[in-house]
Amino acid sequence: MICPVCNAEIQETPFKEWLFNDYSVSRYKCQECGYSFNVYSKEGKESYTIPKRKI
Repeated sequence: MICPVCNAEIQETPFKEWLFNDYSVSRYKCQECGYSFNVYSKEGKESYTIPKRKI
């Protein structure tokens, strides 16, 4: 897994997982920059990431 913000490689498992409609969502946190981001995946579709805003 690659962080969409700083492009660091993340080698840990997601710290939260849930279902959203037909999508399986996994949340990761980057150890380098501290950003959290969600990865949405659906069978037969390409997965995509959405960075969360850092406050």
